[in-house]
Amino acid sequence: AVGHHDAKLRSYMDVVNRRADDLLQRLSDLVAATARDDELRLSEVDVREVVDAAVRRVKALAQARVIPVDVRGARSVRARVDVRKVEDAIAELLTNAVKFGDPDFAVTVTCDADDERVRVSVANDGPGLSHPEQRRVFDRFYRTARARELAVQGFGLGLSRVRTIVHAHDGRIHLESAPGART
Repeated sequence: AVGHHDAKLRSYMDVVNRRADDLLQRLSDLVAATARDDELRLSEVDVREVVDAAVRRVKALAQARVIPVDVRGARSVRARVDVRKVEDAIAELLTNAVKFGDPDFAVTVTCDADDERVRVSVANDGPGLSHPEQRRVFDRFYRTARARELAVQGFGLGLSRVRTIVHAHDGRIHLESAPGART
């Protein structure tokens, strides 16, 4: 046990614990992304509440980067979805938007619907993606040059998992981006 008097050792132990937690989370993400969990547990929900839950999950990261997350759109949007998976997908999109967004601008998540579909969009002001990167961004294990350059931790599985979840719900996912423009 570390005594109260040894602050430096306690500080090192805190770092080790945080790193171990990060590693455990990344391993969990890797297992989740490679698992064949095709069964959806659908229920009728308010998708706006799912969006709000995803925003709460990324709140600490957004606050650490001093990036506000704005939620816009309809106050209530009903749909039959797998709540856990859709929340995971939205949280992943928000996490990427916060990690790679410009700290001077908010991340915006919009939830709305028309007669046929529910639409959730996430936007940020970041460096944008080149056309070759846009074609690969949803591929498994793909990491952009910026992610590698900034040494952002990850396996390149998050957006692939998002695409899988969206497709399992008979949805579509796409990216609108240009280098130096809002993504």
